[in-house]
Amino acid sequence: MRQFPCFLLALALLPAAARSQDLPSAPQPTSASDDADEEAWDRLTFIRPESQLAVQTRRGTFHCQDQRVSEAVFYCETPAVSVHWFVVLDSRSLKFQRSEVFAVRERHPGRIRLIGYGSALGAGFAVGAANANTKDGEPRVIGGLAGSALFGLAALPVVEAIAAFSPGKLLYRRLQHPSIPKPE
Repeated sequence: MRQFPCFLLALALLPAAARSQDLPSAPQPTSASDDADEEAWDRLTFIRPESQLAVQTRRGTFHCQDQRVSEAVFYCETPAVSVHWFVVLDSRSLKFQRSEVFAVRERHPGRIRLIGYGSALGAGFAVGAANANTKDGEPRVIGGLAGSALFGLAALPVVEAIAAFSPGKLLYRRLQHPSIPKPE
């Protein structure tokens, strides 16, 4: 019965909350200043060289590392891809003009894999150890290890897909799209 007055109060305040979220009838886009774009571009100079980046341009998204940034150009190198001793793709140097870079993101696939596999192995251990079908004298750790192995194998494709396709942290985004004319 105590909850009924709280429900009435929430119901009475609902229209005020809905009105506070209304948009104006003709919202105006914010104008992008050149100073803000310059500050965002300057932040790219503080990235560690060994960071894994995804650079989005008109030609597509490029994954690279070992970047260098000047006022008008973004340089980076794609990592070499090898299988054991056989090099499949050589590393190559990429050069992007500032005008063609839409966004730069920092990727963390190793961190995503650590979190994904750690949580899957921990959950598998908990489920396996909590199993009540153990024989007399058999330690629950064995069931926990079996559960960890099963959950880890089941999580393998999911975690790898998430690590491969996660966009990463946004470091730079061009504020003014080239097809939109600048406001005068």
